[in-house]
Amino acid sequence: MKTKLLLITLLLIALTASFALADDGQMFRRNISKTPDGETESAAIAHMTFYVPAQTSDGTLTTIEYYDAGGVQVDTRDFAKPLVSAYIDGIEEVIPEGSILPLGGVGFGMRDAHSAVSLDDGDTWKRTNLSLSADLSSFTLANGHEYPGDVHYMTFALAGDKVLAGWVSKYCDGGSPGYTWTDDLGEPIYPDYFGVAGAQKSVDYTGQGYPEVGEIPYSCIWSARGTLLQDPDTGLYDIIWTKAERLTSGRRDANRLEMAGDSASGFMMVWQEDPEGLRPGQGLGPGEGWSGAVVNQKTDLWYSYISWDDFDMVQTSDDDPTPIPISDYTGDTTPKVALPMAVPVRLTDNNMCKSTNADPYCYADFSTTPPTVYDTPQPGVSTFCSEVVSWTNPGGTTLQLCQTQDGRVLTGRVGASRPRVNVQPYDRDGDGINDAAWVIMAHEESKALGEGGTDPDAEPEDIGKNEWYLTFDLLNPNVVAQGGMLNQPAICNPYAATQTGCTVGDFFPMLVDDFGNEFYETEIARRFALMSQPYTQFGESGTAAILIYKDGIINQGGPADIFLRRLVIPEDFDPQTDNPYAYENIACDEWAFTDGSNARYLQGLCLSDAINVSGTSIVTCDLYADPDQCAAAFPWDGGTTYPKVLEWAQTPDNLDDQAWENPYDVAKGHRGFIDGDVVMMMYAWAPNWKANSVGNDHYNLYVRRSFDGGLTWTTTPAELGGDGTTTCENYGHGSDIYPICTDYGPGDFEQARNVSQLIGNKVTILDPRYTPSGGIKMLPITDTLRVGGGTLPYFDDATRDPSLFFVVYETGDNTTVAEGEAVPLDLFYSRASAYGDDYDLVEYYSSTTGEVTLGFDWLEHDQEDLSGEASNTANPGATFYYVVWNQWREDEHEHVSNSDIIFRRIMYLDTTDGMPTAAILWRSHPAASPNTGDLFFIGTAVDNDHMGGGIVAFQWRSSLDGILSTDKRFTIDSATLSQGLHIIYFTALDAEGNWAAEVSVPLLIADPLYGQQLPMISQP
Repeated sequence: MKTKLLLITLLLIALTASFALADDGQMFRRNISKTPDGETESAAIAHMTFYVPAQTSDGTLTTIEYYDAGGVQVDTRDFAKPLVSAYIDGIEEVIPEGSILPLGGVGFGMRDAHSAVSLDDGDTWKRTNLSLSADLSSFTLANGHEYPGDVHYMTFALAGDKVLAGWVSKYCDGGSPGYTWTDDLGEPIYPDYFGVAGAQKSVDYTGQGYPEVGEIPYSCIWSARGTLLQDPDTGLYDIIWTKAERLTSGRRDANRLEMAGDSASGFMMVWQEDPEGLRPGQGLGPGEGWSGAVVNQKTDLWYSYISWDDFDMVQTSDDDPTPIPISDYTGDTTPKVALPMAVPVRLTDNNMCKSTNADPYCYADFSTTPPTVYDTPQPGVSTFCSEVVSWTNPGGTTLQLCQTQDGRVLTGRVGASRPRVNVQPYDRDGDGINDAAWVIMAHEESKALGEGGTDPDAEPEDIGKNEWYLTFDLLNPNVVAQGGMLNQPAICNPYAATQTGCTVGDFFPMLVDDFGNEFYETEIARRFALMSQPYTQFGESGTAAILIYKDGIINQGGPADIFLRRLVIPEDFDPQTDNPYAYENIACDEWAFTDGSNARYLQGLCLSDAINVSGTSIVTCDLYADPDQCAAAFPWDGGTTYPKVLEWAQTPDNLDDQAWENPYDVAKGHRGFIDGDVVMMMYAWAPNWKANSVGNDHYNLYVRRSFDGGLTWTTTPAELGGDGTTTCENYGHGSDIYPICTDYGPGDFEQARNVSQLIGNKVTILDPRYTPSGGIKMLPITDTLRVGGGTLPYFDDATRDPSLFFVVYETGDNTTVAEGEAVPLDLFYSRASAYGDDYDLVEYYSSTTGEVTLGFDWLEHDQEDLSGEASNTANPGATFYYVVWNQWREDEHEHVSNSDIIFRRIMYLDTTDGMPTAAILWRSHPAASPNTGDLFFIGTAVDNDHMGGGIVAFQWRSSLDGILSTDKRFTIDSATLSQGLHIIYFTALDAEGNWAAEVSVPLLIADPLYGQQLPMISQP
């Protein structure tokens, strides 16, 4: 009995890609941590700038083999640049009894700080547990539970052949911190002027509304030093680590560690310490909840350092403290440092100094070396207590407080958080060799409660924050400093004008604090980032650095733009004596208080507009066609109806916009690099803040470029090889999305480029990352160790290509935003060329639209895996791209499993001929009858090298009927095909004359088409 004709229903997938087309090499992926049962986080990677003989993790010399995407060997190398990674990793899956922090920020666990090094270009990795504290305890909770020595964050800095790892841990015992070192008479060798020493404390979150969290001990800062050394007997290399060194006591709660280093000077560490413990935060914006973004009063930034010369000095043995270079160490145990990290000092001035019972620094004279310490304030002598003044706080208590020599009263009413830092070398003595380094950093600081009649019961996040900038020599920090404010004073907006009578476009009237100092009102500035470069790299504009921050009219997660301040050296700049990153070098047309007369702005204050790099103008919204009506409809009073912006524009006029001029949009994830006068700036942006906050709009990733140090923002100019570019933006909302594409000539002003091209509101952008060629510091790879016998460097390391850089972004599940942050999903990357005019893109087929579109290639896109927080670096020629990321799985109860650090090496064949690769993206039917009609096929191919020319021809053929088409996609009537089982082959030809290996899919043509005839065929 005949069965009826089977009607085939295609299960259409939303987006299908064939393979990793942007990678000219074979898929190269390694699991660094290999501990799926432990929770692994804080992935980071960097490379050293010299070669060693290639060797596996077990110390076997090896030859590294490289294969193109077709499996053909294209290169071998006997030498490799060391790759260094760091991460935290759980030692067991079972969570001990006791307190458990909610998700976000500092989580609970039993984790250690780990490093991993690869000396064979990422093929194998040698892992080292640096902290060894996860199963130890230094604090017993009130309930009798011994809290584990959990490491909840780590990072590292790399310079030359040295690595300084740092971490934040609940273990605060041992580690020989510098303040505990004494001489033969029991006197401190390294005085503790700032009150580092003390007993580890804790905070009980029950009183803050989190009884499920309960009591949590404070955290401490730790470090370990690693040096790449050669074994004199075997000739092999390895990183030799010192024993872990503790820097702090747990007297205050440490968090938000940042580090940097340079071989010209040494390494530095900066972090925040909260005397009342980590605050839960409000969780209204990225990173706000349990992250240290919101802090208690008196939270200061703390700083420590180690010089380059002292870094390698270790004790001869555990019993003999005589310092020797680590290269001379012959002991069998891990060496112990002979010279500690500098005893931490307070960088900021947020702590209260009273006339009695204060820490030693409050009364010391810092004009002498070493500082002269007094037991009581010395009028006119004590640097930070030159005078005692009376002050009645908002609670009605009168206090006797210290006033510094420069006029500040140390009230302890504010807190500092989220420092970000760079270090750049300089030549102090003019001999042509860098021998010192500048620290460049800024942080956000809460505004002082109690000033100008503010509510003493108000939360600091209700008052807002400012951005404060600091810079100093790495080995000579400015202590208890105020710094310089980066954000512009607030300017009256239309709503404020109706409420207060201020004049739109003018500054608000100045306020006066309790000590007679005038100060400006400000908006909410936060999330500092920076890009800097060494003096030898400056371009014609003289731009030394670009300081970046986020600023807006509403706090956490509210509408905001990304603003820039340029640091530009003056004409009379002397590189031996002058700091090119000095606050007074901010490009600014209007300054106030430059004479130091106002204790609120001791370094002066720039009143000029910052550069609004994300600012846009409304074109239309869903309620009005007129942009002015759209802007006027914004509910400044916090109403519930928000018009939705559908179309926007960006022109040079937007660069001086105030954040409130388009109050609907929101930006985040701002970062980038400067290379001479070339600036690459990236940020995530959404046109509708309110809708975005509940998942009804989404972020896309945008890139902007400048070729004059940040003054103008254009395409690549002709003198740098630019020949113009075309970009597209998607406007509208919901199902009514329409693209508008724009052609730009070389050097034309360019609207911010949407490089992610996400459409719909199911997926959003989370954390973007980047690397220029040569890595963040853009350094060459050299044969410093002379291991290559004259054969090094390799061609793609010999010269840096400044026109190439890499971008990677993380997508998130936007459907979870209404309940919190988007859950991380996948990672996508691309290499930009022509200074960002062009990107390497791959083809995706959308079954929804039936179109093939171009987009970033996937770095990781497994449906069951969650991936995020990528860290990346690249070689000078940008022919090798190295990426690590956190990867895990979660069940419906948010239980984490299969958690590891994953590594990928991506290769580009810019000068080597690689075989092309072909793939079939789509075929409309796996089986058909002659009556079915049109059958649809789409192929794609890539020339697996970057020598030029690309793919020049295609071919489809049938095993029964021969050649069917020479187009990339084609349609054929099923009636024209022979009946039977066809094998449909597809291939492509590159410009070098290479045909790709054929790929194929089966196709059954039968009349009638019976169910039992259908082969088990899956849709490509």
